[in-house]
Amino acid sequence: MYGRTKAAVLLILLLILPVMGLSDAQTGIVRVYLRRIVSDYPLEIDMNGSFTAADGELWFASGTHLMAAVQEGSIYLYGNNYTMNAGKRVTFLRTDTGEDSYLLLAGGKNQYAGDLTLTIQDGRIRPVLTLDIEEYVRGVVPYELGDAFPLEALKAQAVAARTYALAKAGGYADYDVEDTTNDQVFRGRSSSSPLSERAVKETAGIIAVRNGKPAVCYYSASNGGWTENGQNIWPVKDPEAYTYMPVHEDPYDLKNENSPIRRYVLPIVPDESNVNMEIRTVLQTAAASALSKKSREVIPEQIRIDRITKVSLGEPMYPDSKIVGDLNITVRYSVRKVLEKKEVPVTTVEPADLDTQISAPNVTPSAETRQLETSRTVTQYVFSEYEKASSELLFSVPFFGALERGMGLSINGTDNELLSLYRVEDGFVFETRRFGHGAGMSQRGAEQMARAEGKNYQEILSFYYPGLTLTRLQYVLQTRKMEHAFMAVHPTPRPSPTPRPTLMPLNEKMVQKGWYVAEVINIDDDSSLNLRAAPTLSSEVRRRLYKYQRLMVESETADGWAKVHTDVIEGYVRSEYLQAVTQ
Repeated sequence: MYGRTKAAVLLILLLILPVMGLSDAQTGIVRVYLRRIVSDYPLEIDMNGSFTAADGELWFASGTHLMAAVQEGSIYLYGNNYTMNAGKRVTFLRTDTGEDSYLLLAGGKNQYAGDLTLTIQDGRIRPVLTLDIEEYVRGVVPYELGDAFPLEALKAQAVAARTYALAKAGGYADYDVEDTTNDQVFRGRSSSSPLSERAVKETAGIIAVRNGKPAVCYYSASNGGWTENGQNIWPVKDPEAYTYMPVHEDPYDLKNENSPIRRYVLPIVPDESNVNMEIRTVLQTAAASALSKKSREVIPEQIRIDRITKVSLGEPMYPDSKIVGDLNITVRYSVRKVLEKKEVPVTTVEPADLDTQISAPNVTPSAETRQLETSRTVTQYVFSEYEKASSELLFSVPFFGALERGMGLSINGTDNELLSLYRVEDGFVFETRRFGHGAGMSQRGAEQMARAEGKNYQEILSFYYPGLTLTRLQYVLQTRKMEHAFMAVHPTPRPSPTPRPTLMPLNEKMVQKGWYVAEVINIDDDSSLNLRAAPTLSSEVRRRLYKYQRLMVESETADGWAKVHTDVIEGYVRSEYLQAVTQ
């Protein structure tokens, strides 16, 4: 699709042009809402280098350890032998912007090199970190990709991350980006990612611009072999808004063995032994709907799919997209006809609500007065034996939802996977690809281009963002030097570290047959795992689980969710964050 001539043109467009200055709204400073560390528990703050607050009236020496918590509508700071009411907002400013000036937050080891503002939201501490763009990118690249990726892919990631943040900067809110995948994963500076550090340093200041401004360089883990139009994901009125990220084939993502893929084989002869109830229900319901359009009213449960003869993909959900929402299925089937239908009266007797009972004074209600009878009718059917239909039946079924869930083909938890289909001897093979929205750069595609194809970061960016121009920013990084060094020479004695929140109890004697015990293990020490009410990323968060929390695992779904219990609560978590405990 992309020939040598076109690739050469794109590369010319992406040559680094002369230095570009920033507007007033783009000062090279980024404000990051640290949503990931928001918690019901106090926020631990450790200072490396000295900090000041309250317009310079408070000074904190290097080595200071604080706890910040919300009490009675105000932020309280707890140090060694003192407690201070900081009001509803407090900002900790670095007095020296050198490499050794940073914060450690929430008991973690990563370095947050910026100024920290704490406010209150929903009764909890709300932290926003203000830092320069290069420090920000240092805290993104190791966590969006990491040192397992080749250098040129890391450079492409650094440019995309830097551009995205500056495109978002300067708004009216009190922050520009979040530290989660809602924007970009940011965890602060890492001391164990030298290759990522090198990528940031060697691309310092380089961004991709469109019409003289930083472009919103979207990217995702894997696009499944085709990029996606941003208009299909985040629709806007401007038809030119996403022209720099067109839909096109991505052979690099497709070739990468690390790109996620899921498969399911639908048997030609589906029955209770080889197809689960969820899939059978979808097929029966769709078949019944198709028959009703032919003036044949049948009960879905009385349809038997004898053989699937053909399956094909429906039309794309959007004109320029490869996302398919429907399947066309042709089957041979049998139906049980209704021989008799009758309404049968049914009477039920239930305990009455004591508040509604009426009895004479000083008379104890009898058994009869404590019972409540209700009458209703139910429909009963008498069916024939299964009778084979004389012709095949064609119907359409939505892929996303119950069918995708029943096949265990969901990768994202959102309805945007790319579906492919082919026939084998005993069934139909369904494959889904794509992890993330698919617009802009594929991180797995960038990995393949750099590692297997020997492409540099300019070539990677030209492939995923054709038409953008690379330029180097001209901005002065924020510098600050403490004026009153004598006020912060001696650190206060460090109090004993605050223990992690107590883990919930688990009585392993309660483990039932078929269950097993697991620990929350694959998360950072300062992170938590959401326990959700249902096996979807959009469901209610019931509680945050901390590292090493033990859980009883009742069951696991095909799409990566585990139903778990403790002695006090139950819910769903992602299976990849659990590790079975060896007894």
